[in-house]
Amino acid sequence: LYQYFRLVRPMDIGKHHGTLIHIQTLDNGTDDIYYTQYDTATDATSTTVVATTQASQMAAGVNYGTIVKTSDSVLYMGVSDNDDSFVVTCANTTSGTCKVSGNWSEEVSFGLDNVNDNIVFVPLGNTSTFMTIRQDVSANEYDYLTWNGTASSTWAQVVAEPENTTYDTAYGAVNSTSGDAVYFVRAKGWATLGNDSVEIKKFSNGAWGADVHVVTSTNGLYGTK
Repeated sequence: LYQYFRLVRPMDIGKHHGTLIHIQTLDNGTDDIYYTQYDTATDATSTTVVATTQASQMAAGVNYGTIVKTSDSVLYMGVSDNDDSFVVTCANTTSGTCKVSGNWSEEVSFGLDNVNDNIVFVPLGNTSTFMTIRQDVSANEYDYLTWNGTASSTWAQVVAEPENTTYDTAYGAVNSTSGDAVYFVRAKGWATLGNDSVEIKKFSNGAWGADVHVVTSTNGLYGTK
């Protein structure tokens, strides 16, 4: 049984464009991450392969996954879980290398904690670096770090935001295809539903800007993408 799937569209891979859609899935029976390619030029789907390289032990409940391709053709898939959070990677995705299970390996130095925090990977411009954003439930905030291909930075706060204890938040982030900016969107004030708002923050030149207001809802916002 697949618990979730994530995909990366051809236009979401930094400044590269192509015809391959990269798909990540998690099987909650075996606790493995799987990888599949879909080629929009031929409508062909590759054989799904196991990308997990260690014995994963996922806790019951929600497990958050994410996938990204950097502009130097390296693919990363991550999962955040109470018992086992990890990142696996494969290089040369354009050549079909990642359709072979044995070409995936774990990035053991990646800075994910074993907590059930929602994570999102976002490419950063025309580089091998990408950003990870997480909803830190215990700290009531959103954090980020960057990975440069060999090491992670330390977690730093994007913005404080108390959680809603009933609903899992939905937030989103996307990179600019014309530069190195990242746009982060969230539901603000959603801990108590009513008069919540959608706000956007921009990351540029190494710093986050102020909230840009989008809309307010008097009925309550469960989240946004």
